[in-house]
Amino acid sequence: MMSQEALGPEGGSANPAPLHPAEVGTHSFEQEFTLNLLSSDGDRLEQIEAALEKIADGSYGACEECGGRIPKARLELIPDTAYCVKCASKLEG
Repeated sequence: MMSQEALGPEGGSANPAPLHPAEVGTHSFEQEFTLNLLSSDGDRLEQIEAALEKIADGSYGACEECGGRIPKARLELIPDTAYCVKCASKLEG
């Protein structure tokens, strides 16, 4: 529904172009904001699906970088994390 609102039916514009020039910026901002939300949600869903697969195969809680155990406290805060704190910090930096 969000992508249809942002892009309109069949990827086109849902509404004709804004009539007033000041509305063009607002329209563009809202469209970009919605598309960014969709992208972020898609990424998060992929992380959750990967965590569920790890639970199923018994590898949940193991860091993908170093193979060490991810602390329970971290998993409680970020259940779909794939990295321990040390490796996550290294990868982000």
